[in-house]
Amino acid sequence: MATESQARKVPSERGRALDWREWNFDGVTQAELVACCYWEYARESAFIRDALRDGYECVRRDVEAGDKVDLAKQTRPDWCGKLDKIQSIGYPADVFVRGFCFGRGRRSDVPDAPPITGSFPDPWQSLADDEKKERARGPRFREHFRPAPVNLADWRMAREIVRRGDTWAGEQLRQWKEYEKRYLYKNAEGYLRANPGAPDLPDSPEMRPGFFIGDAETVLLEIAWNEFTNESIADYFRKVLPKLRPPTAPAPDRRGHKPRDVRADLTRLAAMRLLSRYTPVEILGNARRPELAECAPIHKTKQFASDKWGDPTKWRDARREVLERLHQLFPFLPADEKPLSWRREK
Repeated sequence: MATESQARKVPSERGRALDWREWNFDGVTQAELVACCYWEYARESAFIRDALRDGYECVRRDVEAGDKVDLAKQTRPDWCGKLDKIQSIGYPADVFVRGFCFGRGRRSDVPDAPPITGSFPDPWQSLADDEKKERARGPRFREHFRPAPVNLADWRMAREIVRRGDTWAGEQLRQWKEYEKRYLYKNAEGYLRANPGAPDLPDSPEMRPGFFIGDAETVLLEIAWNEFTNESIADYFRKVLPKLRPPTAPAPDRRGHKPRDVRADLTRLAAMRLLSRYTPVEILGNARRPELAECAPIHKTKQFASDKWGDPTKWRDARREVLERLHQLFPFLPADEKPLSWRREK
């Protein structure tokens, strides 16, 4: 086992040391495992980083403007749509979203407020112990106290759906006006016609009349209560439920939250980050070349103690598995997004 000084960082002869908090997860307690995993994988996403950074900057500008901000004339900024997608995964999003509007390292000045700071995307292990405990509380609460599958929503949620619908309709109208101006003309009879060579009008994605808060989606439904019995409605609902379920919220399989599984996810993440600094030969050595001395502490940690980590192919496999796991944890990410540590630094 590594000594504390050995485990704290990989000293670099080349001036490219990788902070121990980026790769050595031996010290993460079992109570923090799930939260740490979501936090560290979120740090690898440019989509998540950009959304929370843009959100902070927007909030900061509005606070500085004070009374000069006309909320009635404000359009919904892009980062709000991204935040909707992030929060569609439910409680796990709270692990890294909470406090994003405080700014780096700052916390609320409200008395008795939770010890949350604007610390994302700093390493999980750089957080204060009380903040880690508070952020880890959400996923553990979710594991033990699951909500009812269906509840009657608060009426105020309908107002939010209407607001989002108005924003969506306004954007569709804007796109139509732009298309009309560029590609359409009125003929002698006064009918709109497309110019020769004009592209087809872009398809408009349907707006889903609902939104997520935490794990729950509030969505508009039409139910013909007077025409069908409870049993008939339940039978029909069971048939159409796969179509009603949003693609960003696939049916949970209840796997992947065992401590061993989560530690494996973090170890693979550590392997990918180390590969962003070193080649497998530099980490492991071979018959012609010993490992770099600066990589020796890696093999003294518990997470890399298994013999399998002596095989270079396992390191490459881990990198590929991190990419898959990133999109499993955050299914809303663009399909082509790769972890920020995917490529080796030059």
